[in-house]
Amino acid sequence: AEKYQTTPTGLASSWILRHPANMQVIAGSMNLGRIEEIAKAADIVISREDWYDIYRAAGNVFRKKILILVKIQRVLLIDFGI
Repeated sequence: AEKYQTTPTGLASSWILRHPANMQVIAGSMNLGRIEEIAKAADIVISREDWYDIYRAAGNVFRKKILILVKIQRVLLIDFGI
């Protein structure tokens, strides 16, 4: 976060906004300071190398969660005919 002169919240929000799947940030905060940090994240340009470093540091947790969700949805589709 220091490298980009932002907070951890700002860096995390910027990371999400730069995700290849064009994700959006949903802020569930009533804290004006936190909302400002998230809004400023749109102006932060994270290098591709740093983006992937953060991705790898997270242990690909996001990918695993998405794969689990996809598997759960397939089970629901089969079991309930949705």
